[in-house]
Amino acid sequence: MIKNLVLEQSLLVGSAQGALFVVSAVSGLAAVGAMRAIQALFAPVTALNVGLRMAAVPAAAGEHARSNERFYGPLLFSGIVACLVTAIFGIALYGLPDALGRRILDTNWEDAQPLSLSTALWLAAGFMSVPAMAALRIIGRLRAASIIRGVALPTTLGCAALGAHLDGALGATNLLALNAVLVTLSTWWVFSRTHGTHGRGQNIAG
Repeated sequence: MIKNLVLEQSLLVGSAQGALFVVSAVSGLAAVGAMRAIQALFAPVTALNVGLRMAAVPAAAGEHARSNERFYGPLLFSGIVACLVTAIFGIALYGLPDALGRRILDTNWEDAQPLSLSTALWLAAGFMSVPAMAALRIIGRLRAASIIRGVALPTTLGCAALGAHLDGALGATNLLALNAVLVTLSTWWVFSRTHGTHGRGQNIAG
């Protein structure tokens, strides 16, 4: 159990950091700087997501302990809230007046501002995959979570490389956002299949 959890987290961190290294190698440090700059502005949303998850995971685990088949409700709710807040925040950043943007990010604003919407989508998709991953852990399917992260690693690096080659930081962010959406959809699909099997197993055991 611990081994699979460590593997999953290592793949998650490795894919995120690896994507930035790939973008740097293909498009240079300026592209990575723009991506980091806009991500920094989403810090309040990231903090909100962490807080929601810290509240939702124990609630979902408690529901699962009571054999509630819809135990993942709090997790799903936290993911939806985080997605909506991220989308609103991204739209607000995209429409932020340039004068104010320059006061916040100085000369980085011109390169970072066009990344607002795709970064919002990228983060929102990631926030939405976290509940499904947490649900897989709760029902003891850590191997499935590790496999998803393992498959996502090469696709993340490939999207970073292709996007950076096509259109620098904007291209990389666009393709990374698309990749995150596909990974999230796949994660929820795996959970729905696994949860169905898990529920039938519990009914048979009961």
